[in-house]
Amino acid sequence: MTQARKRRVFPFTAIVGQEEMKLALLLNVIDPRIGGVMIMGDRGKIGRAHV
Repeated sequence: MTQARKRRVFPFTAIVGQEEMKLALLLNVIDPRIGGVMIMGDRGKIGRAHV
């Protein structure tokens, strides 16, 4: 059996600023019919897309 990869945990309260991103995430929690949130930033600013 292979060891499962651990997911890195990034608490919601650690997000500073990014009010539109936080609102989108909260709305998705409130109404999952939204179907998810795709968040992307300018190249070099975010490092990877948050999904």
